[in-house]
Amino acid sequence: MLPMINWKPMKVQVALEENKSGLAEAVSGIISINGGNKGEKVKSYEIELIGTDKSKVHVISSRVILCSRKCARKEKTEIPFSLNCPEGLPVHLSYTVRVIITMENEQPITREVPFNPGLSPR
Repeated sequence: MLPMINWKPMKVQVALEENKSGLAEAVSGIISINGGNKGEKVKSYEIELIGTDKSKVHVISSRVILCSRKCARKEKTEIPFSLNCPEGLPVHLSYTVRVIITMENEQPITREVPFNPGLSPR
């Protein structure tokens, strides 16, 4: 009989830095990757600032970063990121930061985090 292997998948979390200055000029945060039972390599990651209203999704800003970063087995890897916010963000939209991570031997992983750019109605 073969021994059982307790397989644990990789975990990905996205944390945004707190916007303390009022109106956001950039979105900054950290992508945390816990390697699971096997090591993996990040090939690229994409950061998108998404604005949503009742009927439509708008990609406000995006950035793709190509890389070759190893995530060791059972270890935590952190990848800092920053994305500029354009001036004049519409107040009527709800904002989200979407992170899409492309791994060498896995399907892309997508995470979304709500974002408050510090807008106030005029």
